Amino acid sequence: MLNTVRGLQTSTMATTSPVIRFNWNSGERESERHVEWSMIVDSEVVVGFQHPLLPQGSLELGSFLDEFLSDPGIAQHVSAAENALAETIREARGGDTLKSLRLSRGLSQGDLAKALDTSQSRISRLETRVEKPSETCLRKLSEALSADFNTIMDALARADR
Repeated sequence: MLNTVRGLQTSTMATTSPVIRFNWNSGERESERHVEWSMIVDSEVVVGFQHPLLPQGSLELGSFLDEFLSDPGIAQHVSAAENALAETIREARGGDTLKSLRLSRGLSQGDLAKALDTSQSRISRLETRVEKPSETCLRKLSEALSADFNTIMDALARADR
C-alpha cells in the first residue's frame, strides 16, 4: 500500500522497529532528480524530506574547495589564516590544542582523518574531548602532526570543549 506523507510516497511496512530509508531518484528531467530520506516507525513516516540533487554542471563543496585552493595565491592566504587561527587558539588556551597543531600544519580535519585512517567526525570528537584516543591513535596523531607524545597529551588536555 502506498502512502503520501509530507510529499513522500512510501509503502506501508509491517515492522515495530524504526526503519530509515534513503532513496535516490536520478530521473531523466532535472525536475525529477532528487534525494529523499524518511524514518518509519510502526508503519508511519515520522520524519522525512525530499531535496533536489545538484543541477548538472554544479560542483560539490569538496570539489569546489579543491579547485579554489589549487590557486597558489589563494592557498597562501588560507595557510596564513590557518596559522593565525592556530596562534589565537594557543594564546587563548595557554598552549597548543589538537586543533591548533592541526591548523599550524595546514591540515583540515579530513586531511588528518585520512592520515589516521579514520573519519573526519572522529577527529572532531578527539578535538573536543568527546572521545578519548587509543594508544594506537596517539601514535598516529604524533606521527601525522610531527609532535612528540607529551605535546599530543598536553594538547588533548587543553582541548576545546
